[in-house]
Amino acid sequence: MTYRLLSQNDSAEVQELWDYCFEKKDSSFFKWYFENSFQYERTLGTFEGRKLKSMLNLSPYHLNICGAEIPVSYIVGVATWPEYRGQGEAKQLLQDALVQMREWGEPLALLMPPRPEFYYPMDFQLYNNHLRCQIPMEELRKLTSTLALSARTITIDDLDTLDGIFHKTFNSYEGNVLRSKKNWHSWIESTKIEGGNGYLFFENNQSIGYLFYTLKEGMLTISDWGAVNQNARKGLISFLYQHRAQAQNVQLDIPLDDPLIYLLPELKERVSFFPFMSSRIVDVQKLIDSLPWQGEGRFVFEINDSILDWNHGTFLLELKNGKGKISRTIEKSAFKITIGGLAQWLFGQMNFDSLEKSGFLEVVDPLITKEFDSYWVRKVTFINEYF
Repeated sequence: MTYRLLSQNDSAEVQELWDYCFEKKDSSFFKWYFENSFQYERTLGTFEGRKLKSMLNLSPYHLNICGAEIPVSYIVGVATWPEYRGQGEAKQLLQDALVQMREWGEPLALLMPPRPEFYYPMDFQLYNNHLRCQIPMEELRKLTSTLALSARTITIDDLDTLDGIFHKTFNSYEGNVLRSKKNWHSWIESTKIEGGNGYLFFENNQSIGYLFYTLKEGMLTISDWGAVNQNARKGLISFLYQHRAQAQNVQLDIPLDDPLIYLLPELKERVSFFPFMSSRIVDVQKLIDSLPWQGEGRFVFEINDSILDWNHGTFLLELKNGKGKISRTIEKSAFKITIGGLAQWLFGQMNFDSLEKSGFLEVVDPLITKEFDSYWVRKVTFINEYF
């Protein structure tokens, strides 16, 4: 199977396949997406003659990992015509996409999997999970505030303000996107296209929070939010509660460490663990060289990557002055780790003890392995991007 990057000349084929697999051509989002967001030059496709068989789009982002800005591709629109399914088309195209990302200098790939098990064999491991809450309006009443915040509709002029609130709210979390003005513009426009609303909130003329949401069939669904302090959170909740005549429930995704679930103990079964985003290391040497590190020393370990041979083998990592330098070696390994397990560790999802219990890690030298594990700063992850 051969693949190539597409161009505007392939638009008819791309849009036909997208219409079949995702949004319909006559939908408002479809029209907006292909006019304002979709990038043909970052889309890989396979063909039979002139017929497009399968495709995927590599949307560019920058990810925050321990303060380092890492360029990544967010894989979206993985689609195959039904007559070509079950023949390994998508798997091969994903593998080709990883090769392309390495050529572009992107050491990580992201993917929001509708079925995570399909991507597990390629070591796309879940690195971020949300708590999805469906909260009855009467439950929210317990957290409302008498302090009324002023609010107004979000406009295109608010891009910098939104970004400031976003950073204050989520900067302590690992693996979140560094949103550009284009990203914020897309949030505003796509929310409007899908019939949603966006509001900015103020206290003493200072912007302290925002909400993007839709209101349909008695459910107020929040797609994105930010609140810089407790007053902002309470103000947002009070604003939501004022919709109790229009909606019976609010749906909201929050980070795993968010205290909201403890403040509303009657939620019980209305809170679910929601797997959200997967990651895959594309170029382990470029990634590790780009990250900040604690401690100093030299560590030898073996990485098992069954798909990308440049990640597979035994490596020496030398740490000095907060930086790491990795190179191949023939020395004896202190531990052996899968490429997926390494991603779980770097994102703070698992420590080495958990990785060993899960089968991602084999310890050869316990003392050196424990020392190396202690050198990585772990944070809770949170990312909330949809396209």
